[in-house]
Amino acid sequence: LPKALIASSTGYTAAFVAIFVVGFALRVYGLGSESLWWDEVYSISTMAQHEPLEIIRLSSTDINPPLFYLVLHYWMQLGGDSAFSVRLPSAIAGALSVPVMYRIGTLLFSRATGLLAALVLSLSAYHVRYAQEARSYGLMVLLTLLSFYFFVKLIKGGASRYTSVGYVICTALLMYTHFYGIFFVAAQIVYLLASREDLRRWILPAAALAILYVPWVLLLAVVVNSPHGTWSGGTPWIPEPTLVDVARTIEAYSGSLPLAIVFTILAGYGLFRTIRGDRPTAYLLLAWLLVPLVGPFLVSHLYRPMLVDRYTIAASPALFLL
Repeated sequence: LPKALIASSTGYTAAFVAIFVVGFALRVYGLGSESLWWDEVYSISTMAQHEPLEIIRLSSTDINPPLFYLVLHYWMQLGGDSAFSVRLPSAIAGALSVPVMYRIGTLLFSRATGLLAALVLSLSAYHVRYAQEARSYGLMVLLTLLSFYFFVKLIKGGASRYTSVGYVICTALLMYTHFYGIFFVAAQIVYLLASREDLRRWILPAAALAILYVPWVLLLAVVVNSPHGTWSGGTPWIPEPTLVDVARTIEAYSGSLPLAIVFTILAGYGLFRTIRGDRPTAYLLLAWLLVPLVGPFLVSHLYRPMLVDRYTIAASPALFLL
């Protein structure tokens, strides 16, 4: 009887609702109990309290684009600047990531896979932690999941207007949320090249995406050589990464070393099964997981250190799906 219930549409819906409610509850529980830390104070005092045009100008001298600061600016006008209030947008974005994860898992594999992947994301201590910060990580995860959801539909299901527009909007918002967004777009390009998919469905949305990102690129071009701001001063707080740091990032995704070992073994088995049954999907998940890790790792050694595990948080859903 329980197996039949879970196998039914009603059973899946009930299980999904329970997973979502638990995920939301974990993200809002104790949301305002801890005092704001330095990065959160920076988000509020240095960035979000200014007028929109000033936020955009200040962001051009910062590491990250302005979208999260703009969201926080308008949110604070409605809800104030208490610790609970300024963290709530991240908690909401983190909770909304759970149903998108379910949809991607269902799209790539099955409802069962989508449900289990959503469960892992819902209960992930790593994701709960960063969904409780007044920083861009929760929004980044949500937009990355939406970008990949529309990307998969675009490549595998046909280039409908709804799908193309959804992909362009979500991916553009991702790239305006965190500078690591470019690595997730790079992962999609790597997948297209590795799987030899028909690029014609992607070219027009990609062109629109490039046009939308041009204003930010031009603004950065003006300030990148400026004697002021992070772009010229570097990132002295980030050490040069080693392979051990990459392994520790996987451990952070998992929550502990024992869980990391279990997750790695299960992901390896899932990858083996996926390669045998659906090689393009295996390439997609590998690119999604590895490009945001390997890309910054290489840049860190060729240019300047930039690999920080929380910056790569949106790669962890690929591990969960595997």
